[in-house]
Amino acid sequence: MLDIHKREVGTVSVLSLNGELDLDGAQNLKVCLTCLFQEATKKVIIDWTDVDRINFASLQMVTRPMKDLLANGPMAFCGMSDAVKKSLKTVPFFDKIKEFDSEDRALTRL
Repeated sequence: MLDIHKREVGTVSVLSLNGELDLDGAQNLKVCLTCLFQEATKKVIIDWTDVDRINFASLQMVTRPMKDLLANGPMAFCGMSDAVKKSLKTVPFFDKIKEFDSEDRALTRL
């Protein structure tokens, strides 16, 4: 189960994730990312600090909306554990996503 908390910090949309990116959670994240794209959101930070693990099939479900959002503007990931980062590195465009240790650092650099 994945909980998603969305908030706006200035011009940046921040998604804080909590739990496991399983199939249900991926569907919810996909909807959230698609809405951000449709709203023409320019800057997005996804905070992975409280994500326990990522199911590979679930990650595939959210790859397209992430790629779409990158077309609008910069995206950053923060708070990735080594295991989460290893999974996220399988995303073909991972090198286009900025990486930060913390949300605060991402907010100041994005």
